[in-house]
Order: sequence, then C-alpha cells, then structure tokens
Amino acid sequence: MRKLVMGFEPSTDHARVATRLLNLPVVRDYFSATRVAGNAYDLIMLSHVIEHIYDPRAFVHEIIKVLKPGGVLIVLTPNNESLVARVTGKAWPMLKPVDHVSMIGSLAYDFFGLREIAEVHHSSSEYPFEFAAAAIAALRSSMPRSRRNSGAHAASTPRAEPPPLRRFGIKSNALRWCLTAVSAPMYAAGFAAGRQACLKSIVVRKA
Repeated sequence: MRKLVMGFEPSTDHARVATRLLNLPVVRDYFSATRVAGNAYDLIMLSHVIEHIYDPRAFVHEIIKVLKPGGVLIVLTPNNESLVARVTGKAWPMLKPVDHVSMIGSLAYDFFGLREIAEVHHSSSEYPFEFAAAAIAALRSSMPRSRRNSGAHAASTPRAEPPPLRRFGIKSNALRWCLTAVSAPMYAAGFAAGRQACLKSIVVRKA
C-alpha cells in the first residue's frame, strides 16, 4: 500500500534543500488542513516550526484535524523551561531571531485544550555542548559589534541551487569536544531534571 508523504515549507531556500538534496515532496507554502485534500496521516512532525507560529494553540488543533485516530504528532522546539534558558535569561540565543514569536515549554500544552482529543507526552534533549555554545552566543549578543547582526533570519536573495550539506572538519570537531567538556555539569543537571534545551512533545490523537 502506497504511503502518502507531504511537507510544507514557506522558505524557498529550505524547500529547495528538501526537494533537490533529499528528494522529498514539499509544498512551498504555509500549512493548512484545507491543503491536504481530505487526506489523513499516521505521523506528522513539526521540527522547530511552532516557535514561528503566532497562535500555537490554533495551529496544533489544525494539525490534529488531519491526523488519523491513533496518529502521532511530534513537536520539536526550543524549551523555555530548560536550564540554559533560565540561566541566560533575556540573553538566551533562542530569543534573538525576530521570527521566534512563541517560545513554549511543556506547561503550554495545559492551555491548548487537548485533553478530550489527544494524549500528550514530553521529553527533552540537547547537544552535549549546548550550554557552553549558548553561553558564548549570549555573551556575544551583549557586545556592541554583535548587536548590529543579531537578526538571525535576515532576508536574503534565494539561491539558484541549495547549498551543500555541512561537514565538520578537524578544528570544528576539536571545538565541539572543548565545549562538551565545559558543558558537562549543566548537561548532566539538565538531563537529570528533564530540562534540556530542546523540548520533544508527542501528541497522540485519541480514537
């Protein structure tokens, strides 16, 4: 039986990466339940999408409309309940992009009105070097020179071809190991408390 696969991505450059490098079918537009022609899906993933949505409650309900009973929605987003977010405060790097408009944590789902239609489970994860990298980014953003370049998602001219997939060299790997060593205590604390930098929410539609 053929499985229907469909993606939505409003960014021309990002959609081109998915279609040309990964060979995935992508609609270059924002998601709407009316755009899937009455189809229902077993699995839907929002990978670092919900922080760009002005009304995440309505958006999640729109997504659940096109889930089959028992279908799963996976939502990945920066975790505003994470230790790194609490320690860096207003300097948390995830607050810098102007299009990060809904920074949520697991408690937000209590206000989404999902109790009757879905079960929700949360976990968190992060790169082992996350804390040191975020602290350095927070420090840089407080410096006058970096303030001029704080918009992480500035408009750019669409590329004719997608950029090549990134590969890490020896220097990059060495830096990652150093940041990992510095981050180790906070990484362990975040893991133990379930307050790591990335929130993963599993929403299962009830039958």
